[in-house]
Amino acid sequence: NVCIDLCDIAATIASQACYVALQENTPVMMIGRNQLTGKGLTYDVTAADMIAATLRTALDDPLAGSRAHDLAVHAAQLEQAYLFDYGTQDAGFYTRGAAEMARLMHLSVCEPVENVIDAIV
Repeated sequence: NVCIDLCDIAATIASQACYVALQENTPVMMIGRNQLTGKGLTYDVTAADMIAATLRTALDDPLAGSRAHDLAVHAAQLEQAYLFDYGTQDAGFYTRGAAEMARLMHLSVCEPVENVIDAIV
């Protein structure tokens, strides 16, 4: 966390440290892909020849004004569609449990991706 606090940009391949950086309002240059890719929260590099230009854009940080709001929306989407409680949370924080996770895993193996996406939402 100290390193993120000291940097102007957090560059990552696919680390979850990008969430720490975003919470600290530090721009993130995403060289790899994870659930943040394409969400308008990170500066996504999709080809090696884009690194320098993306770095310059991240330094200008045009996403700064909407970052807090967009991160809150993303967190709500994660909670709704991607996070599952396996009985470890006392307060029932997550809305989906292990049985639903098993159902979605089964769908992802047996069904086209569109059917799985429709089942999540």
